[in-house]
Amino acid sequence: MSQVTTLYTYKAKVGETISSANTNNLYSNINTASTTINADNTRTESISRRHLFDLFQSTLNQHVTFGFIQDVNQYLATGNYNTSIIYTDITHGVLCSLTAPAPYILRPNEAIRLQFSVMVEAATKGTDSGFDFALETNNYFFRFFVNINGVLTAVSPEYGYSLLADAQPSQSNYAPSQTENNASFSDIATNDLIVQVRVAQSYIYINKTNSDQTITEMKPRIRVQVPQGAATANTITLKEFEFVAMGVK
Repeated sequence: MSQVTTLYTYKAKVGETISSANTNNLYSNINTASTTINADNTRTESISRRHLFDLFQSTLNQHVTFGFIQDVNQYLATGNYNTSIIYTDITHGVLCSLTAPAPYILRPNEAIRLQFSVMVEAATKGTDSGFDFALETNNYFFRFFVNINGVLTAVSPEYGYSLLADAQPSQSNYAPSQTENNASFSDIATNDLIVQVRVAQSYIYINKTNSDQTITEMKPRIRVQVPQGAATANTITLKEFEFVAMGVK
């Protein structure tokens, strides 16, 4: 919020004819101060469109501070994911990735805010093998990656979700009782796995180094928990998603 102070506010005097210049004295001060937003008349927590605007609408490096707002989304296609060891791209419909029109220079203490949401449409239990049960490892994870100076880097924590409502096994080495009794918190009453739910993540990546960083790509990725023993991995079916990246300061 702008803070404008003035050393002189005109007060009408008895018998004096009021002029427009004197009446508008305070508003003139506000108008003058609003053209030079700085630490003297802006709170440190403030933010405005002067701090954020779209690179597609402005020439690179021509903004007041810096900024961009980019988005990628789709809602028609579905995709199956069961990569267990490494994170993999989200590719159904379109590649869930954002690339700046030109390499973006993130200066020290500048930041990028990443926001992602996706519908977990369905899930398919992996194949059990003897006493190795697929649902003993029933989690899946999302994580934000940013290409920094040519290296695709995991910048956020892992955001984990479970296909089951209860993580405590009902037997010594078997999955929870929900898997047999259809008792999970699913939107589908007859489904024993938690599906048809939207999950969302948000993260702010700050350049904490003393040097500029070149940013060329940003994206969320997914992995499914490694299966137990000889059991095969569970498969997660994702549907509509939206991924937004914006510059902040």
